[in-house]
Order: sequence, then C-alpha cells, then structure tokens
Amino acid sequence: MIQSCLPFVLLFFIGITFGGASFLTFLVFFAFLVVGWFFCGTNYFKNLIHV
Repeated sequence: MIQSCLPFVLLFFIGITFGGASFLTFLVFFAFLVVGWFFCGTNYFKNLIHV
C-alpha cells in the first residue's frame, strides 16, 4: 500500500509546497478535463471506441 500511495502523496505535498494555490487550481482543472473527456467519450462517441 505504501509503494502505491507514496508517490502520489509525495508529489502532492511537493506541489503544494512549491506551487500553492496555482497547483491546486491546475489539479482541479486537470481532473475536470479528464472526467469530461471520459464523459464525452462514453456518451457521445460510442461508435469510435471499439474494444
């Protein structure tokens, strides 16, 4: 569990330390972008994804 969570936690704290609010803003923007991409891909472009 430590090996899988430690890189994220370490980079998160480094980002907060050096970036502050701009790091959190980018992180939230990136999360919305990824969720929006998933939502559009699964709902609007069903015929383009063939598994």
